[in-house]
Amino acid sequence: SGGMLNDFLSFFEGNFPEYGDSGGGAGGGSSASIDAELAELLRSSDKAALRIECDDAEMLLQTLRNKLTSINSDIIELEIVIAPTSTIRFSERVEKEEELASCRARKK
Repeated sequence: SGGMLNDFLSFFEGNFPEYGDSGGGAGGGSSASIDAELAELLRSSDKAALRIECDDAEMLLQTLRNKLTSINSDIIELEIVIAPTSTIRFSERVEKEEELASCRARKK
């Protein structure tokens, strides 16, 4: 279990090194070995294992969707707080603008 999920995490870590580890990717395996595991799983007729992998991938996708929704909500809230018509203090505005920039960076 976890092969497809590990493959996705390996891809993610390979494209965003700040999230990776020095152990060669998710689960400590190399990208090539994870690709081989995924290919073997897809060639097999083990429907239960494939179902587990699909469930893991769906759970990850839902988690990412939820995180994106949360970030989008934070961005909207911060944009309202720092709108030109708001009456917040300058120091608070600077702090909220930094938070907004951080949210926008995480969204990318």
